[in-house]
Amino acid sequence: MKKLLPLIIFTTLNVLNAQTELLSSIDQSWNGASWDNSQGYNYQYDANNNLITTTSFVWVNGTWEEFYKEMYTYNANNRATQYLYQEYDSNTSMYINNSRDTYTYDGNNNAIEIISQSWDGSQWVNDYRFEINYVGGNIDNLLEQFWNGSTWVNDLRGVVTNDSNNRIAQIVNESWDNNNWTISDRDVITRNTNGLVLTNVNELWNGSTYNEDSRTEYTIDSNGNRLTETETYQGQNYVTNYTYDNSQLMNAFAHPFADISGLDYATRSFPYYNKILSSEDVNNSTRTLHDYDNAITLSVNSFEVENTFTLYPNPVETDLTIETSNTIKTIEIYNILGLRVTSTNTTKINVAHLSEGVYTIRVIDITGNENVKKFIKK
Repeated sequence: MKKLLPLIIFTTLNVLNAQTELLSSIDQSWNGASWDNSQGYNYQYDANNNLITTTSFVWVNGTWEEFYKEMYTYNANNRATQYLYQEYDSNTSMYINNSRDTYTYDGNNNAIEIISQSWDGSQWVNDYRFEINYVGGNIDNLLEQFWNGSTWVNDLRGVVTNDSNNRIAQIVNESWDNNNWTISDRDVITRNTNGLVLTNVNELWNGSTYNEDSRTEYTIDSNGNRLTETETYQGQNYVTNYTYDNSQLMNAFAHPFADISGLDYATRSFPYYNKILSSEDVNNSTRTLHDYDNAITLSVNSFEVENTFTLYPNPVETDLTIETSNTIKTIEIYNILGLRVTSTNTTKINVAHLSEGVYTIRVIDITGNENVKKFIKK
């Protein structure tokens, strides 16, 4: 069953000082004897600790390869105004637009509209629009519409019931049949005395009564940390356990779990009061490890080093020039951590925005030859 609220609620390296940011996360799977890397994520934040970039990698033959990138922009109130998703094209060594969400807010900084679009190769094309309507400052109903090529057409609606503390307690999800709204299911939310979500139960409507389809239950410790998450569907339980460093608070770190729109934790609670270290999916033998000290690095040492180009000036302040007799396909610049910071196909590169330090420049010609040199940014 397609759920309305999860669609509109988005549920996504700049090293300043050690142990002030969650820098990376790694997903691993158990092979029966040891843990194998599968996917990784690097996080970058702005000066206000807003997440601005998530770069995803996949583990292939013992090394990390670029996969996709998520980028966020924010308004003066630190609310996301745009989410951009790009996929890595290994043929061009470039990130290519895929989809984006654009957020609109009212004068009270409440998200009132999210428009989702896809990139068709030359322009952005509308897909879905989500409207969030408020009464007395509280979410009253949610509307999803799809783009039919010329106009927005009703698709799904969620009618919200709030509890006495103005927190969402129920959402009745309805489908549009071209003439009327028809109930399809509902989500029922229960909370503890501190307002933290304990259960979220989805119930299907059969025309006369609701019947449970799935449920998610949370156990929470005395600090407010999520200890376990149990999803039950068709009689099968799927359990995730969480571990923490209880000596430190999560709000002492920039992290990728912050609410970017004011909607992210409308139907669930922020799960981490203390510093989250890991989570483990017991059923599928997978886990996620969070690293506050290190970012994932690409293996720049594996690049072929063949000096078939020259670069100048070195050290450089503003413009770096590349000279070569070969036809260039791509030029990439990597920082000391092995993270790519620039990609271009022009031989005059403005590097004024880079921090001072040593960088690796990788030049790839149209035949696929890769050549590498170091330069100093001053």
